[in-house]
Amino acid sequence: MYGRPKVHKEGVPLKPIIVFRGSPTCNLAKALAKQLRPLVEKSERMLKNSTGFVSRLRGLSLEEGDILVSFGVKSMFTSLPQDLLKQAALSKIEGSEEFLDNEKLSTEELMSLVNLCLDSMFFKFRDKFYHQRIGTFMGSPISVILAEMVMQEFEEEMLVAAPVTLKT
Repeated sequence: MYGRPKVHKEGVPLKPIIVFRGSPTCNLAKALAKQLRPLVEKSERMLKNSTGFVSRLRGLSLEEGDILVSFGVKSMFTSLPQDLLKQAALSKIEGSEEFLDNEKLSTEELMSLVNLCLDSMFFKFRDKFYHQRIGTFMGSPISVILAEMVMQEFEEEMLVAAPVTLKT
């Protein structure tokens, strides 16, 4: 584990990063992330980076009174409950017939692999081993996919419940 300074925050706190390379589930997490990535990339509102955000803003026409909304989560990877991550993965997998038709593994097999990745998050700090039971590792490729699944599910719920018409 090491820390990256958050220079944009007061006091320059460190963001803890778990070195995932070489861990027992590293290759599994990479393969699973690659396999599940199409489920999150098909969202029309997903932004891959700040360049995509700027590009999207250029094509948007705002009127007087419009409000720009962005969802952000503090320490998202490390704070999302694992049950929520697992449920979002299950929902995305079951919700895509096209994905399942092209997938060699069953929903149960895919979820077993997701569970293995989440249940096997151990790290060493100051010669002591720890088991991370909340959230996911910042350094794991599956973390990005699972967190995006949760955010997309949350976003969909908020858009349905929104009291106004939204521009997307």
